[in-house]
Amino acid sequence: MLKRVMIVLLASTVWMASTQSRATDTVELTPDNVVTVWQNINEVILVLSASIALDDEWIDGLRDLQPSTTLDTAKMPSEMNIFHEKLNAILNSSDLKTLDRLPHGDDLSTPALYVNSGILLDHLLHYLIASDSLASVSIYYGEGEDTTHGMSDQDVVAQINLANQRLDAFIEENGL
Repeated sequence: MLKRVMIVLLASTVWMASTQSRATDTVELTPDNVVTVWQNINEVILVLSASIALDDEWIDGLRDLQPSTTLDTAKMPSEMNIFHEKLNAILNSSDLKTLDRLPHGDDLSTPALYVNSGILLDHLLHYLIASDSLASVSIYYGEGEDTTHGMSDQDVVAQINLANQRLDAFIEENGL
């Protein structure tokens, strides 16, 4: 008798769980999420730059750079593609696997931007690990202490532009 009750309870639970809407399981991505990825990319660039800096003023200047707030969000794909090209140049200079293309191309939807940004972060972290085998990279996959709220596409393109500025300085300092 106990077996029958357990089977009925189990079957009821499975049936109820399968009829529930899956909408509550879906994570809604916002520009906040994309900005967080780019803030982490910017932090990795600063870590890489600090490891090669010969001048404290140079690294301080790099840290003090601020994102531009006047960029048009239509420039987001080109800003991301520019970053992608620069990152490939850095990866290529270290004989690391480059990224042929971003899977979502010029798609400006938040999920596509998030995925493309995450892929760029992955490749940048691959370079960090190759540069410093003791580097801890898991910290760059979280939100950190300062979570962002209420960000817009304008904030996303500003963070990408800031990463491009910092990557330019890193490339120049490295002589790449």
